[in-house]
Amino acid sequence: MWESLRQLDKAFCAAAILSFLKAANDTETAFFNEGRNRLPTEYRGALGPGDQVVLHHPLARGPMVDVLKAVGDQFTKLYPPQFELQGIDRKADKLKSDHAIVKAVQAVTALFEIQEFDVYQSKRALMLLETTDPLSVCLSPDVVRRFNQREQRFIYGRAAMGLVDRTAVIRKLSPGEFGDVLGNSIRIHQPTYEGLGRRNDEQSKQLRRAYSRKALKLLEEPAQASMTAGKASIDALVQALVFSADRAGLLTCADVSAGLGLLLREEASAGQARLDTAEAIATALGQRPDVRELMSFALSDDFFRLRQRIGVSLG
Repeated sequence: MWESLRQLDKAFCAAAILSFLKAANDTETAFFNEGRNRLPTEYRGALGPGDQVVLHHPLARGPMVDVLKAVGDQFTKLYPPQFELQGIDRKADKLKSDHAIVKAVQAVTALFEIQEFDVYQSKRALMLLETTDPLSVCLSPDVVRRFNQREQRFIYGRAAMGLVDRTAVIRKLSPGEFGDVLGNSIRIHQPTYEGLGRRNDEQSKQLRRAYSRKALKLLEEPAQASMTAGKASIDALVQALVFSADRAGLLTCADVSAGLGLLLREEASAGQARLDTAEAIATALGQRPDVRELMSFALSDDFFRLRQRIGVSLG
């Protein structure tokens, strides 16, 4: 339908999903392969603040995410980086600015207008963020060894969204602890706030001491907005941030089939049937709400508009 209406990019993304599902016929497969070969290899344009809001999952667009953005890079002393757990030598494994991997990551982060971050080579985790100052992206050499360029950009897009939202601290805390940190950060400016976390005046004082004056100033507006936002669910917030990172990966990847395929394979269990038939993929999708959510986003008008904005659209 989209092809007949000369909406080639929409038709390409639909064909990419059919290919991912192993449900494309010969004509659709040929159309997808031709389109994939024509995808731009360089980005053009950038994502402004409004575009970045649209790229987020709806549950990651409220004041709670803005609270995290305000203070998420302030935890170097309270929750310091743990490089040793990832087999990282802080001096030897920090990649220089002219390293090929750093340049590849910067090509993606530039879309989000991210200026400062460091990149380290990790011996364990495929990709994670660390609470350094500035924040760090830690990448395994396997990113380049195991994945093609489109798949690598999916991983880098995820990292970029993590830098935007400043999510490095999340993996260091339990959901309850993370809720307490956000809630008591809000209470620095709004002492009567009751929407999230256990009230702890001492923690609020500790956080105030740890945050810079700039961060405290940035915190004022989302803290005020949180007062009228109602009760917050920390589990829903964290899940929405993960969904948002996946959306960023899919956008920067440009090849919808490659992005969905990477995500589906990423958490496939060792005993699971090989994902090489339509039936196996359909069964796996039944247990993967994250992949289903990303498929839905891949057919949205917001996604097509953002593809045009960064220059990866086919038309």
